[in-house]
Amino acid sequence: MKKEITFIFRGMGYDNYYQGEVNIYDINHNLLLKQKSFNGKIKTCLQINNYYFIKVSFKGFLIHKLIFINNQQTKYYFVMNTIILCNRVVTFLLTDSNYANLPISKGKVILWQKQ
Repeated sequence: MKKEITFIFRGMGYDNYYQGEVNIYDINHNLLLKQKSFNGKIKTCLQINNYYFIKVSFKGFLIHKLIFINNQQTKYYFVMNTIILCNRVVTFLLTDSNYANLPISKGKVILWQKQ
């Protein structure tokens, strides 16, 4: 019996950026699915009570796991141990609570600093 299974990859896929490629193989290493993730998720139908190999490639990282699909679980979670750094500038408008229309021109906020 087949069942719809959702694979969720934490740390991978954000608004169609940083998507990974997911390959699912049966126990005999036959390729069953080759798909890009969509916002860190893929959905597929798999035979329950079977073992599968899942291979995920993401930004130069490769994860290869043997998983067992049982009849009680429909979602499987994987945590991708990567840090995505973006070169973006974030601007804050600082104001005084007593003077709503007066912006503070020399305020500086540092969220994190390179070491």
